[in-house]
Amino acid sequence: MGIEGAFPSEADMFIPVFTVFLVIFALPELINVILAQNGCVGIQSKYKKGDPHIITNYDKFPHFEKMLGKGKAEEMIARENFTNYVSKSGKKSRHIKVSRSDKWVCILGGYFPTDLLCGYNKRLNELYTIDGMVIKLPKKAWLPHVQSEIETFFEDRGKYYKSVPPKAGLEFNTALRGPRSRLSKADWGRVRYLWEKSIVSSSHNYWQNNNKNQRYRPISKDGVISTTIFERVLSDREIASTAAAVTGKRVPLTRYLDFKEYQNEFCVCNGVELLKVIGNPKNMEGIDFLFECLSDVDEAYFLMAVDVLKQYPRGMCEKKIEENAQIAFEQGEVLKLAGVIYLAKELGYESRYIKQLKESASANETAMEAENTVREFELDEQALFGSEEVQKFNSGGVAMAMAKETDD
Repeated sequence: MGIEGAFPSEADMFIPVFTVFLVIFALPELINVILAQNGCVGIQSKYKKGDPHIITNYDKFPHFEKMLGKGKAEEMIARENFTNYVSKSGKKSRHIKVSRSDKWVCILGGYFPTDLLCGYNKRLNELYTIDGMVIKLPKKAWLPHVQSEIETFFEDRGKYYKSVPPKAGLEFNTALRGPRSRLSKADWGRVRYLWEKSIVSSSHNYWQNNNKNQRYRPISKDGVISTTIFERVLSDREIASTAAAVTGKRVPLTRYLDFKEYQNEFCVCNGVELLKVIGNPKNMEGIDFLFECLSDVDEAYFLMAVDVLKQYPRGMCEKKIEENAQIAFEQGEVLKLAGVIYLAKELGYESRYIKQLKESASANETAMEAENTVREFELDEQALFGSEEVQKFNSGGVAMAMAKETDD
């Protein structure tokens, strides 16, 4: 017997190797799909088949097509540019795409307004919306690598809901401030923030009811500073306790002034409200954080930051307006320049640097684009809520609006 006979041939090795590959890689995913198809899932949804709160038809616009109107929904995404989602760890998703504006997300071919999607439960294969609806994902979503992508997308945006919060639909109606048919014209970011604030401020608080350990304390008995402020919207009471920790010198204010630590735009509102509650002169070192909030007029925190900056010493604000206007122009940040121009108009201040930009032929185009952005924003605000409502959209106004909801 030659030495070749002591080893199996390539043909003999193929079947065992293929079998091992199938068992390790393919079989687990195949089992998941089979279990899903036959409804053999370990945990069952609290909603029954036929419940009007469950959307089982997963088409191009699951659920929101009804409120937006198919033509309007198609028109809105046609204006967007979608790319594959890249997680904070740098991994590119194959099954999730996001719009450049971050206003839309596409999951397995279904398009959703990002701000109106609030949760995911991979054990139930469901998505949750802020108006209290359950959207059943297609069977492909049971595959482990797809589950991982969806879970990562939500985790990257902070804490998310793994079931529908109590009274979500009612709170949505309150936050929308009008009939659902006007959803396409609403400021989705503002609606989402008001909804989050209402949910967390009410007696049926989702976070406390689901986990006693979620009860917020700005600093533990062991001296560990909580990171919850960066992960979800805080109630007025939670903001007040955080402010007390700062003014009592148990937590330095600088701990809350890193804009990049806030995991989504709604959590940034926590930082703005905190500075509002702390007040002058103890909140002086927060001025740079507030000017960062002027970088996008479309975000929920923008008007809130403007409102707080109005309370800062005028000379201090004027100096920062000049500095930030120059930085925004030199870095080509038109939206940031628009935000600074808006603040200057609110203060009745004529910026020397902005005046120079308008007089300069080479810089005039950028300045005019920023001015147009401000005008469009002002018109949108008046059309959506009216000037009186816009003025009420600040941390104090939100606190009063939410007070009515806490007894529900």
